[in-house]
Amino acid sequence: MLLPLILSQIIYLKIDKRYYITNTISSKISIQQQWKAAFCFCCVVISIFVIGIFGIDVIGIPDTIYNILNGILAGIGLGMISKMSSKKKINHKTVEFLVLLRYIIGYNLV
Repeated sequence: MLLPLILSQIIYLKIDKRYYITNTISSKISIQQQWKAAFCFCCVVISIFVIGIFGIDVIGIPDTIYNILNGILAGIGLGMISKMSSKKKINHKTVEFLVLLRYIIGYNLV
């Protein structure tokens, strides 16, 4: 799960540098700037829950595919969060906490 997370975050940040995806999404969200990163994190967590509930229980996605999808979603989400809150620098402890939280949430669904 960490390899897809790292790769998707690197790829997302390179694509975002060229096409400004985070700025487009950030301009479409009509909430205060300080809450945009938290909103993005909540959307990522909700999408992981939905994939976990429907993908594993209803459809029957294998655990390996589920973990890869969660890693990709978490990598993209962390990339967006870091760009949205770049005015307020995220320290490494916050990122480690978010990764740990995603790790705990992902494996409690299985």
